[in-house]
Amino acid sequence: MKKQYNSFEEIDAQLKILELRRQIDKEYVKLECSTIKHLMIPRNLVRSLESTFQGVVISLLLGKLFKRK
Repeated sequence: MKKQYNSFEEIDAQLKILELRRQIDKEYVKLECSTIKHLMIPRNLVRSLESTFQGVVISLLLGKLFKRK
């Protein structure tokens, strides 16, 4: 459904809102790219994989422990 505007002021206000949303989205993308770059540093990647592996191992061990009872 299309919005109908009654004045140029309404159009200008909507355009300003859209421009601000665009700027926010652009900054969000920059932040996400920075986070991804940080995570892709080999040292950080290894840490992330280690913690994931530890979580999986702990889950498996707890699962086997509780199945025995």
